This record gives sequence, structure tokens and C-alpha cells, in this order.
Amino acid sequence: MNTDTQPRRVGRASWSTGGLAIGIVGITLIYFYLAVHFGHGAWRTDTWFHLMRIWDLNIATRQHHLPDIVNITSFLGLGQAFNAMYPPYFLYPLVALTRGLNGLLQWYAIQSLIVFIGLWLAAFGFRRAGGRVWSSLLFGTVTVLSQGFVAYTDSGSLGMMIGSAMLPGALMATYNVVKKGQYRDILALAVPVAITLNSHLATAVLMVLVIVIIAITQSLAARTWSIFWRFSLAGGLALLLSLPAWLMPIVMAPSHLSSVRLIPLKGASLLGIVQQTFTLNKVSLMSWLGLIALVYVPWRAIKYHQFQAGRVYYVLGVILFYLSTNLFPWSLMPTVLANVIQGVEWRLLAMAATLLVTAGFIQSLDTLASGTQREHRLLLTLTLIGFVVPMAGITLTLGQRNRALPAWQPQDGYYHHADNVLTPASFQSPDFYRLRWYTDYLPETTPKASFGAQVSVSAHQAVVDGKIFRVPRAVDPNSHAITFTLPQATSDWVDLPFWYYSSLHYQIPNVRQIKQSTRGSVLVKLDKPANQVTVQRVSSPLYRPAVWVMLLAWLGALGLWGAQRFRLDRREKTE
Repeated sequence: MNTDTQPRRVGRASWSTGGLAIGIVGITLIYFYLAVHFGHGAWRTDTWFHLMRIWDLNIATRQHHLPDIVNITSFLGLGQAFNAMYPPYFLYPLVALTRGLNGLLQWYAIQSLIVFIGLWLAAFGFRRAGGRVWSSLLFGTVTVLSQGFVAYTDSGSLGMMIGSAMLPGALMATYNVVKKGQYRDILALAVPVAITLNSHLATAVLMVLVIVIIAITQSLAARTWSIFWRFSLAGGLALLLSLPAWLMPIVMAPSHLSSVRLIPLKGASLLGIVQQTFTLNKVSLMSWLGLIALVYVPWRAIKYHQFQAGRVYYVLGVILFYLSTNLFPWSLMPTVLANVIQGVEWRLLAMAATLLVTAGFIQSLDTLASGTQREHRLLLTLTLIGFVVPMAGITLTLGQRNRALPAWQPQDGYYHHADNVLTPASFQSPDFYRLRWYTDYLPETTPKASFGAQVSVSAHQAVVDGKIFRVPRAVDPNSHAITFTLPQATSDWVDLPFWYYSSLHYQIPNVRQIKQSTRGSVLVKLDKPANQVTVQRVSSPLYRPAVWVMLLAWLGALGLWGAQRFRLDRREKTE
């Protein structure tokens, strides 16, 4: 071996890694600037929903608390199980890192951190597969900052943003698991899946389904189950890295929570998708690059007589594209699918675009590594035209629209804040993060319960001796205990305006019995006359252990990855 060339090879690898990292940081900063300047996702109902979650997590990180299972300092403050059903475990560290920022600035900073992590996973995944530095950075940019991602930011859909940003890295990890199968490839697959599970379960289910199909088809194509076991190991690791995210919905299942509003299973027209995609002043879930890849991949396969590398990604992309249209008979499908998909075009079309673009880049890996300058220019030109032109048009359109409209448009009956104008002081007010009414994830109630009874709970009204009255409430900033003050002392049954979930444990001192009222709320029998009732803690015996197991799993996985990386670096330097 010519050892004189080895230091230069290692040095070039180090410089290329550094250059890729600098490029990722630069693109992230550019995104943050554009988001602030043009107001990506400036104000929608979903944005407010997530700002309430961020407010709640700001309080938890400031006091060094784990996220509460039920929400006390945000939404309606009624102990509604948003955190149990909408995992906050990925959002929690992002909030901790951006806690010094306020309002929409923190919102944009969190989006930028999501972009950074997504770029890192996608670009280094493509680099690991054999791509050059510039092509790896290009792949990460066009797949993470896709038109679908911008559509999700425009609607304020945080879970979909995260799923969309993590998907390219997950797809490249599946390619590397098949081709290389080392521990870092398995970890690179587990991480984006775990991040999505820790953010939005419905999105994670669809991502996992795509990965399972890839695992099975690639195992069958290679005629070996070793590939499938690698995917299984990645899946098991992802479950450990997101343990409380999927465990808490199982814990909450006996409470029979109300589900979110179901969106009818109906695809979009094919012509409508194409027209919206190529209309520069509209945000589209499909991308120019996705439609280009739809034609480019089979053309290149015919020209070079090679289609195996990106075949599974292309076929899955075409299938999801077809499922996104009204050509598929969704009316014949069981309505239970609506619980998972929650909008056919909304969930599937952006995934289809990412799969198609990924297939195009994977098919071009050999060209990117050793092709002629003419082929490089063709790929670069197609990519730039398919990315820069529509993104420039969309960004300018969103900027003009968001500056022309009020900062937000409150919906009657939901929000306490009634003005259209936001000021920095608005984001500092606890009332800004309060709702009047929200029916998602309510506990099961008896047949006697009525809509009016649920409204009375949302209005913070207690019931004592058949009398209904509004009760003052105070939340302890340190322990998050909530105290209700009654008009007068009583030892009778007290129906508190605080939701009761049969699968959770309620710690309330000085009470003889706790059960669910006909309103679905906490009903307590006091030991002795008192005019205050304090709910000290709402918990599950599995919650804290699950969180600690998840944290230890993250530390262990990253430690093993670092140790393996250190061994590889030492081996390269000594060879």
C-alpha cells in the first residue's frame, strides 16, 4: 500500500465533511432569515395550537420539569391529554434551545432547527451512499426544503413539517442499510423514525409503513433475510428512542378518548395537482422535481439499462402519487383509514414527491461519482430549475400575502384573544395561550353526559349540591399543582372542572373517593369541610420510567455511534 497517499485521503475526507457541515449551517441560516422576513406560516389555526404547546414546554424547561401528561398551563387548563396523545419529546429540547426567543421568532427558530437536523441526516446519508459533497448538499436541500415542507409551514402543521424533513434522511438510511449494513447506518435509520414518532404518530405510521415495504422488497430481491433483520434492529432501536411517545397512547386507551375530526377519504384530481404544482403563486404539495423525476427515472433506466438502485423508491412514489388522486376508489375503503391518513392528498402527495426525487438521485449516483461534465451539468440544471424557480415564486407569494393580511384570524368560539393585531406583549400573556373550547382527546363519559355538560367544564364551572358556578383556579408554578377555590366550605361531592381519565392516577389530598362524573370530569368526596381542592399530580406509573429509558437509549446509541466512528478514524489513520 502506498502510505504516502493515505494522509491526503483522510485529509480530503475531513475537509469534505467540514465543507458539508458548513453548507448545512449556511442553508439553515438562510431559511431562518427567509422565514422571519417573509413570514412562512405566519398565522394559522395550527400555528396557534403549536404555540400553546411551546408555551407549555417553555414553562416546563424553565422549571426543569418533564412535560406533564395532561396540559394545565396551556389550552383550556383543564387537564386535557394533549401531551399524552401528541408527543412533545422532540419538541422539548428544541424549545429548551430557543427559550430566549419569544412568539413567532421562537416558532421560526424551531422550524430552522428541524431543517438543520433534516439536512444533516439527508445530506450525510447521501454522502455515505457515495455522493459528492455538492450533490449531497443539493439532495438534502431539495428534499428537505421541498414544496411540501413549505406547504406544511404555511399551514402551521408542525408534525407534518417534522415528518417531511425527516423522510429524506430515513430513505437514504434504508439505502445504506441495504448496501452497507453497519451500525451507524442502522442508527441513521432509527433516528429520523424516532424523531417522527416523538412528534406526530400518524405521520410516523405512514413513514414506518413505507420503510417496512422497502425492507421486505429489498430482502426478497437480495434473497437474504439478513437485510430484514437489520431493519428490524433499526425498528427496535427507534421504539426504544421513542418509548413514551407510543406507550402513553396505549396507557390512555382504556379511557376511550374522543378522536380528532375525521377528514373524508378523497383524493385530488390529477389535472388539479399538475396545475397547482406549476402555478408559481400557489403552494403545492407535489413539487416540480417530483414530476421531473417521474419522467427522468424511467428515461435514465432505459438509456443506461439500469433501474435496480432506485426502483423500490420510484415504484412507491408512483403508488403514493396514484393514491393521492381521485383515480383511486377511496369511497370503497373502510373509514377507519381516515384515523391514520387524515387527508389523502395532505398526507401522501408530499411523500410521493420525496420518494420520486430520492429515486432520481439514487439512480444518478454513478453519474454523480464518475460521469462526464455534460451529465453533471444536465443534472444540476434540471435540479436548479425544478427547485429554485418554484421556491422563489412561492416565497415571494407568501411574503406578499402574509404582509397584506392581519397577523391572525381568530375563529369564533375558540379563542380568548379577539383582536386581529399581534404585538410582542400578546405572546407574553397567559391568556393568549387559552382556548374557550376544544373537543379533541376528551375522556369517555356516561350516556347522561351532554354537550352542555362538556361546555360547563370548558367554562371552568364546578358542581356542588346540584349548583353550578364558576370557580377560581390557581396553578403552582413549581409543582404544577392546580387549586380550585369553592364559594364556601363543603364536605359533599364536588364535581371539578378538570377532565378525568380512568387510566391515570390523580393525587388529591383530603379526599375520601375519586371517580369520573357524568360530565367526564373529576368527582371527589371530601374528608372534611373545605373550600379548596388541590389536584397535586396527574400521572401514570409508567410515564417517568419510560422517559428515563428513552433518554438512556439515546445516550447509549449516540455513545456507541461515537465509539464506532472513533475506531474507524483510527483504523483509517493507521492503515
